[in-house]
Amino acid sequence: PYDLVANLPYYIATNIILKALADPMCKNMLVMVQLEVAEKFCADAGDSVFGALSIITQSIAESNIIVKVPPTAFDPQPKVDSAVFLIEKRSDRSDKDFEDMLRIAFSQPRKTLMKNLSSKYDKNSLTEFFQELELTLTIRPHQVATGDYHQLYKKIQRSLDDRRESRDARE
Repeated sequence: PYDLVANLPYYIATNIILKALADPMCKNMLVMVQLEVAEKFCADAGDSVFGALSIITQSIAESNIIVKVPPTAFDPQPKVDSAVFLIEKRSDRSDKDFEDMLRIAFSQPRKTLMKNLSSKYDKNSLTEFFQELELTLTIRPHQVATGDYHQLYKKIQRSLDDRRESRDARE
């Protein structure tokens, strides 16, 4: 097991953090990145920057910004603010299908969650799932809590499994 402690190159920080989150050997991360990136990993539902990165992180870890670092702390000065943030993993769970659903959900953040998800999943089933979870059909991706994404994912997966089983039974 290891902890990742690094000042990450800003242009690849997101990819490195996602790989470390998926790595069961990585237990914690203390990293400096561009402030905008740190905010996305640490955002809560309702925040304007809340998205797939926030949900993936919250699903398996606690994350928070420790300190914001102004450009004046560096020589030469970058054009952006930086932040040191901590990710403490609670579990090793990483689910590629869940991450794929989140990418679709946030593919067009200004569109409704229903519009984005119905590009891949059955709209009638989604409407039923939204009603069961008491989500409005006009809700935007960043307005949905992490727990609701997990519930929605479970419902979608069950529906897909049921369809596969019924198709297999017919064959």
